[in-house]
This record gives sequence, structure tokens and C-alpha cells, in this order.
Amino acid sequence: MMRSVSLVERLELDFSGNHFSHALALGDVDSDELNELVIANVGGVLAVFKGDASSKPWRECSKLGTITCVGIGDIFNTGKNAVVCINAEGMCHIIMVDPESSLPVHSPKSSSYSSSPSMQRKVSSKSMKPTHSQKLEAPNVKVMLIASIAPGGDNELFVGHTDRFVGVYRWNPEVNSLQSTHKFPLSGQIG
Repeated sequence: MMRSVSLVERLELDFSGNHFSHALALGDVDSDELNELVIANVGGVLAVFKGDASSKPWRECSKLGTITCVGIGDIFNTGKNAVVCINAEGMCHIIMVDPESSLPVHSPKSSSYSSSPSMQRKVSSKSMKPTHSQKLEAPNVKVMLIASIAPGGDNELFVGHTDRFVGVYRWNPEVNSLQSTHKFPLSGQIG
């Protein structure tokens, strides 16, 4: 028995360029309890779309490299989600999305806004800047997941590489960076 579904209403989004299959995510990026669509292309542009029937991006960030994967989650373990994107060269960019464009986007190092200009960035009405960027141990990341699997409950960043290994990173607030905690080789896998 075949079943047919007719989608009468549709929405075209104003976003161009090629993208990897894992450079697309749905999640609450601005803590409003509503999901947003995040998509990134190989040209280094990342866009956030709200569910408000607008074809234009709500927020954008550019010059991020050849983005291979995107994730949304509480990577800083502060109770607020962030957008994490990783490019083909192994650069990991973490973007805290603030729903109010007039407020500074702050570093997760402290719970209050920092007075240091390097840690405090103003965002215009649509543009975003990474809160944190760092090079991971290896390039060629194909897939990522932000999740907690340890008994402690802290979220970690799991990255799958095309070189057949999985890396695990955890945010360390003392040094204000992601630190590698595990590396699992998958040498017996065919890929």
C-alpha cells in the first residue's frame, strides 16, 4: 500500500552554495525554546533561520573556511546552547547566538559580561562572530555530536574523522579552550 503526502505550503530559503550533508542542524540556538535551522556552505558562510516564514537568514557568520559539519548544544556546560562548526582544515568555531543584537556576545569563561575588548564583541543586527575558535588535533572532520555520555553529566564534543578515528573534546573553563580527552582509532573499519 502506497501513501501520498501533499505539502501544499513550502518555503524557499535565501541561501546559496554547496554544503556537506552534516553541515545542517536543527536546534534552539538562542534559548527561546524554539528550534532554528542552521546551515553552512563550503564557502564558509553559516546562516541561522528562524521559523518565522522569512526566506532571509536571521543571523549570519562568514569567513569560517570549508565547513564540513555543524552542531548545536551546550558545549560550555553553562545551560545555554551554542552553534559549533568545524571546517575541513580542523578549525572549530563556537558561536554563542544572542537574541538581542544590541547586547555583547560574551565568552563563557565567566557568567557575566567581560569588560575586556578581546572577550566582548558587539554584533550587528544580522552578523555573528565566533566566541571561540581553535584548531583541533587533526583535520578531515566529517561528523560531530555534542552529548554527555559520562556519569558526570558534562557535554563533550565527539568528532568523527575521515581518517578512521573518533576524537573527544571537553570544554575546560580554566584554560578557556577545548581539550582532547580521548582518541579512538577505528582501523578495522572499511570506509
